[in-house]
Amino acid sequence: MNGIDGIIENLITNAIRYTDREIEIFLDKSDVFTIKNISSMLRQEDMKFLFHKFYTADQSRTKGGSGLGLYIMKELLEKIGDRIETAEYTAPILTIVIRFALYECE
Repeated sequence: MNGIDGIIENLITNAIRYTDREIEIFLDKSDVFTIKNISSMLRQEDMKFLFHKFYTADQSRTKGGSGLGLYIMKELLEKIGDRIETAEYTAPILTIVIRFALYECE
């Protein structure tokens, strides 16, 4: 599994684990990956900590998360030269948009 596979897998797993109902996933032709999930446990004030090490909006940790998933994903993105374009919460929808660098296939 390469870095991009791990990043996408991490985002999908995280969205499935913490969604209340459904998730939406988009990948457009310019390598912009968008994932949206509905989360009633998230609050607007959680957004400034969402990608911090060990942070979890589920303070009871009943979902089994360690708070490392989004932190590791952000670190992997930076390591391969990609970035989180936006991460926003408009209750109850969390949207994360990642712009991957364009890679040429050989």
